[in-house]
Amino acid sequence: MAGDFSGCTARKKNRAQSIEYNPVKTDGSGENSKHPTNPLTTRSGLRVYKIVILGDGGVGKSAVTLQFVSHSFLDYHDPTIEDSYQQQAVIDGEAALLDILDTAGQVEFTAMRDQYMRCGEGFIICYSVTDRHSFQEASEYRKLIARVRLTEDIPLVLVANKLDLQSQRKVTTEEGKTLAKQFGCPFYETSAALRHYIDEAFFSLVREIRRKEEQRPALAKQQKQFFRFTMDFYRLLPKIELHAHLNGSLSNSTLAELREMKYGKQQPNSGIDGCFYKILHGDSLTLEECFKKFQYAHDLTDRSEALERATQRVIEEFANDNVIYLELRTTPKSTAQMSKREYLSTVLEVISKTPIKQPGIIVKLLPSIDRSKGILEAMENVNLAIELNAQFPGSMVAFDLSGNPFGTQFTDFVPALEKAREHGFRLALHCGEFEDVQEVKQMFALGVDRIGHGTFIEGENLAFASQNNIPFECCLTSNVKCKTVPSYEAHHVAKLLKLKIPVCVCTDDFGVFETSLSQELQICANTFNVSNGQIVELQRNAVEYSFASEEEKQELRIKIDQFADAMCVRNDEFVVQSS
Repeated sequence: MAGDFSGCTARKKNRAQSIEYNPVKTDGSGENSKHPTNPLTTRSGLRVYKIVILGDGGVGKSAVTLQFVSHSFLDYHDPTIEDSYQQQAVIDGEAALLDILDTAGQVEFTAMRDQYMRCGEGFIICYSVTDRHSFQEASEYRKLIARVRLTEDIPLVLVANKLDLQSQRKVTTEEGKTLAKQFGCPFYETSAALRHYIDEAFFSLVREIRRKEEQRPALAKQQKQFFRFTMDFYRLLPKIELHAHLNGSLSNSTLAELREMKYGKQQPNSGIDGCFYKILHGDSLTLEECFKKFQYAHDLTDRSEALERATQRVIEEFANDNVIYLELRTTPKSTAQMSKREYLSTVLEVISKTPIKQPGIIVKLLPSIDRSKGILEAMENVNLAIELNAQFPGSMVAFDLSGNPFGTQFTDFVPALEKAREHGFRLALHCGEFEDVQEVKQMFALGVDRIGHGTFIEGENLAFASQNNIPFECCLTSNVKCKTVPSYEAHHVAKLLKLKIPVCVCTDDFGVFETSLSQELQICANTFNVSNGQIVELQRNAVEYSFASEEEKQELRIKIDQFADAMCVRNDEFVVQSS
């Protein structure tokens, strides 16, 4: 055997019944590990190795894992989204805790693969010697890991399972060795049924992780550990985005793609001037340059095909940031090439296809009323949304009120908003963006469900929001760059958290302000000393503040809880301080 066990217990973390395993203890306690650790990779004094086992359905991933942790073989194992096990072992004289994610290979579970691949320190790619397709898919898993991790230098072991079924073999040993050589990793042919070379595969992966750690300079290791405890955590976290504008969420790469769609590769004589390229390639933009992006976004999405692509890209980029629920808002517009109906229908068509094209994210739409366009357009937008709601049931969940508030009276828009609410739409209104105590009171009297920004809500209005548990959608970078708050440290989110007023951290316009929800959560945590456990709790709370259905909310809760369990994040009470 390639290593030795030490008085260990195997534990499956997400089932009610645990699996106890107590094999014979052999030499070596392994208490003093020479390998570096950090808070995310140490548990009860043991170095934790986060291992992910990947492969097509039916190759025997679960059988391999169960043989390793419990010395048992099951002829059939129900596939689930995630099975998680822990196994203590002593490998080359050093104690280790292997935290193993046994992933499902069925198509319906592939939405979680990116999250698994971000979490793992090392990977076992498993195929069956009796299934040539699973062998071919092994290369695809390797590519997926490299794409998500942005590196080829990944601890990896290739496993060919079902060695006992020689009469059904479709993949030769030499083919497996050749593929492992291409991967630059160890290769094992295993039999879960006979428990052949099971331990060797897992122990070899731990050795690969250790070897790659030792190859890195000490400073690089420290930087990596710090990074994992900060930005990596927020990227891995399943996130809820409740305040994002479609046109403000077009990234530089999306704007460049849309410009080429409309004007071709040559610089045209159009509204897209030389400043466009400066903005796309500049490192630090002025506020004026940031807002020029809105002008470009509107110019480049004046046709249905461009709007369709823009919506697709926004959803893709939120999904790539591991946002699992998105409420996107946009104002229906008419252009020379597209009516308001076509505009709204195009966005809704893309959203309706999201469960197939981006199954890891749930997307809802909040049609918006632009205050600067007047009350007739407001009612027109509401009537259009009511009409299309029958064609796209469940896709539109609320109405937004946004746009320049100066020169308009909120009460003028109340009839349109009341009609929207009568037809089942909730209300998420931009509120308290400037000092107007009376307007905030009017919005509260109407029955606003969520507050957008709420920067200047104070005194009795703040007390009312607290008493009635009205959530605030807080967009830190947007507020700082737009100068509605002087700095991150002075942002009102600190006051809201101290008063235990519901808060959801949002991006507002991630393309315009070059941010992401992961970045906004990290800024919140670092600025106000908010713990990882509290950040997770913010996402749990955001699920409850969302306009998702109860069935959808339960799905979101499970994903966040699975992450918290996998990362051993505890639920802390909020004690917010300025850093």
